[in-house]
Amino acid sequence: MLKREKELVQKIKEQMPQFEGNKAEVEKNIAMFIYLMLGKEKVYDENFFLADFETKNKMIKLHEKRKYTLNSIIKDRKLSCIQMADLYAKVLGDFKIKSKVERVNRGCAHYFNVIKFSDGEAIVADLQKDLPNIQTRSKIKYFGEKYIRGNEKISNEKMSENELIQMQKNCHYIENDSDYMDVQILSLAEKLKGLPPDKMLEEILKDDKVNKLQEDIGYIEFYNYYSHLIGKVARDYDKKQIDYFNCYRKRIDENGKTVKDYTMCIYSLTDDKADIYLYSQTDKSFKKTDIEKLKQIENQGLVLGKSQSEKGLQKLRKYMSEQTLKRYKSHSVSREEIE
Repeated sequence: MLKREKELVQKIKEQMPQFEGNKAEVEKNIAMFIYLMLGKEKVYDENFFLADFETKNKMIKLHEKRKYTLNSIIKDRKLSCIQMADLYAKVLGDFKIKSKVERVNRGCAHYFNVIKFSDGEAIVADLQKDLPNIQTRSKIKYFGEKYIRGNEKISNEKMSENELIQMQKNCHYIENDSDYMDVQILSLAEKLKGLPPDKMLEEILKDDKVNKLQEDIGYIEFYNYYSHLIGKVARDYDKKQIDYFNCYRKRIDENGKTVKDYTMCIYSLTDDKADIYLYSQTDKSFKKTDIEKLKQIENQGLVLGKSQSEKGLQKLRKYMSEQTLKRYKSHSVSREEIE
C-alpha cells in the first residue's frame, strides 16, 4: 500500500464510528461512511463539467487510459467521475469490500461504482453525482440503487429510504431527519410562496439556513446546489423571471498555466428593473449589483458566461438591449415634445 493510501485509510479509520450488525450491515455502513467522507473532500473538476460535449468526451477518453496514479487522485481535490470511481473502489477494497467501476453511455460517457456486499446484494453508488448533496448536507440520492447481476443493469429498486437515512445517522452525517438541507428548502419555499420574483430572490439569498454550506464547497457543487435551490423555492419563476449563469476570471497559477476562477451570477427580471447578484468568494455571499455596475466589472476582466451561448446570459443580454432601446425611444419622445 502506498504512503498516501495508507494515510487516507488511517484517517478514515480514526474518524469512522463503530458500526453494529451482521457482516453485510457493517459493510454497508462502512461503504456509506467512506462515500460521505470522500464526498466532503473531493470536488468535480469544472473543466469537465463546463466543457462542450466533444471536449468532454476527449478528456474522458484520455482518463480512460488510466495514466493518472493513485497517489495523484488521493492528492488532487478536483477529479473526474472516472477518477472518483477508481478512488472509491480502491478505498473500499482496502476495507475488504468488493466493488467495480462501471461505465454508462448516456450522451457523454459517465462512470460510477457497483458495490457487492457479502450477503449477495449489489448496489450502485455514484459519488460524483452526490457531491452537491454531500457538501450541502442534503439527502443522499445516488447511493443504493439495486444492481441486477444477472442482467448487469441498474434496476428501478432501491435500498429503502429508512435504511439509507439510518445509515447516514450511523455515520453522523445527520442526527435527526430535520437536519437535511431539503427540509430547510421546503420550509423556505412555503414561507416565500406568492412573493414577486425580485423580492423572492432577495429573500432566498439572505436566508441563513439555506445559504449555510460547506466552507470549501466545490464550484460545480455550489452551482448545482443553487440551481436546485432556485428550482425548488422559485419554481414558478425558474428560468423565466429568475435565471443564472457562470462567470470567470482568468489568472496565471504557480505553474505558469492559465486557469479560470469561476463564480455565479443570479438575477431576477421585472418590467422596470433587473436585480443582479454576483457571488463573492471573499465574503462567501451574493452581492447585489445592477446592469451598469455589471458592465463595469465585465470591462475589468470578469467574463460573463462559460460561453456566449449560455442561456441565462443570453436572456440577460436581451433584457439589457431591450432596456437600452426603451430608454432611447423615451429620450426621443421627450425631445420631440420639447421641440
